[in-house]
Amino acid sequence: IFPNERFPELIEQIYRVLKNNSHFYLFCDQETMFVIKPIAEAVGFKFWKPIVWDKCAIGMGYHYRARYEFILFFEKGKRKLNDLGMPDVLEEKRVWRGYPTEKPVALIEKLVSQSSLDGELIIDPFFGSGATLIAADNLNRESCGTDISRSAHDYLHNRIGINAI
Repeated sequence: IFPNERFPELIEQIYRVLKNNSHFYLFCDQETMFVIKPIAEAVGFKFWKPIVWDKCAIGMGYHYRARYEFILFFEKGKRKLNDLGMPDVLEEKRVWRGYPTEKPVALIEKLVSQSSLDGELIIDPFFGSGATLIAADNLNRESCGTDISRSAHDYLHNRIGINAI
């Protein structure tokens, strides 16, 4: 869980290190969307739209249980998407019994393929299950990721078959 009061610092640093003419995606719930958007716009990002990840199954909770998550789509500079025919609702079954916040590799591959070319660098500052790093590798992109959670590192190392350091 990332505290809302730290978002300005995070978004400023993402903007600082992101190359011009690049895209930035952020997975979030409906409440966080309203916190992030003005912060990102204030530092210079262009907000295009929320993309909806349809998880194809409802989650836990009460009152209209969610089966979606938002992916906020931002741009620094100007860069066209690689496939202008892709919809803004992406259907991929959620991952069950994996890492707690695991995203499907196929979902991340759609985003990576939309916003990058072979050999470009994909960064994930909260890599969790490692889906972004795996998607980048599958699509011939360079990748770099960080995570403060020891369990994330252990999960990724087991997932890709290397010994933990």
